[in-house]
Amino acid sequence: MREIKFRAWNETHGKMQDILELNWLYNEDTDSRTDLWIITENARCDDKITLMQYTGLKDKNGREIYEGDIIKVEHLDKPYSPKARHKYFNCEVVFYEGHFTYEWPKDYGNFRCGSFLERSEVIGNIYENKELIND
Repeated sequence: MREIKFRAWNETHGKMQDILELNWLYNEDTDSRTDLWIITENARCDDKITLMQYTGLKDKNGREIYEGDIIKVEHLDKPYSPKARHKYFNCEVVFYEGHFTYEWPKDYGNFRCGSFLERSEVIGNIYENKELIND
């Protein structure tokens, strides 16, 4: 079974934070959940927080991979040819059509299979290292 956990980007303080607790606020008048209350270390209720979900996978170095991470992905341009060349791309980990995958550079087409996330390497995230995605 996949472990469900999150981390948070706190835009107000400009840093990544661990999630201590997630709670739904409940409206008794409408008998429904109204909002998500996110508790992180040293965060205030008016901080702007973005959740990033754990994919359940680790990269080749054993580092947990989260949505919003930037990973270095190896690609063979001609996989079955003796002249195949290794290329490396920096890609963003995204949740797309029910699964975690990575977004391939725009000039190489659309989304690709995320089954190779374990062979990639986490090199940053889109909040702290946005410049890596443009390499």
